[in-house]
Amino acid sequence: MKITLTGDKLASDFSMDPCHGAGIVFHGVVRASEAGLPITGIDYSCYHSMANHSLRKMADQARRLFGNHDGSITHRIGFVAVGESAITIRVRSERSGRAFDACQWYLRRIKEDVPIWKSPVFL
Repeated sequence: MKITLTGDKLASDFSMDPCHGAGIVFHGVVRASEAGLPITGIDYSCYHSMANHSLRKMADQARRLFGNHDGSITHRIGFVAVGESAITIRVRSERSGRAFDACQWYLRRIKEDVPIWKSPVFL
């Protein structure tokens, strides 16, 4: 793991505002194997209208659970090659703990509640 201490201004993947002191960016990357077998990637599919409904419902629930926060969730559909991000979750919140908690919560809810299916493409 590379660890750097610097006095330089840090670049950000997404903009921040004074209301949010913490920003979390999570990238879920396709691993090189599935169930112990090598793959070239994963083909993701979804039921679009149901997935959008589930995501809106999830966002409403998150506002009640985590209060003032915002961000974005992007999940790719179609073929995603090994080493590429299948999902990116960005959360901005007033405090770091709440941002981490919200990011983990979003990831769990997406995996459990949103109708997105994956089909590994084996070598």
